[in-house]
Amino acid sequence: MDTPAHPGTILFLEFWEGQEIARRVKPAETVPEQIRWHATPQGRVPVVQIVAVRAGPDQRVVEIHQYGPDGACLQTTIAAPPTPT
Repeated sequence: MDTPAHPGTILFLEFWEGQEIARRVKPAETVPEQIRWHATPQGRVPVVQIVAVRAGPDQRVVEIHQYGPDGACLQTTIAAPPTPT
């Protein structure tokens, strides 16, 4: 499958305690290739939206969701700090 052209921009959204706290649109060419594209068995899909959501009782867990042009979630990454000892 051929790689489609990227639509040109990526929308970055950040949420804290359920409220949107940041919204930025960046030109795709200014974002590293491994962020602006998602590899699938059928070929690369352009990432057009990235949403970061703070979660957990102290908001220290971050869920990062990447979406393609059709609105489908391409990948979710969860980052959490180490458990205190």
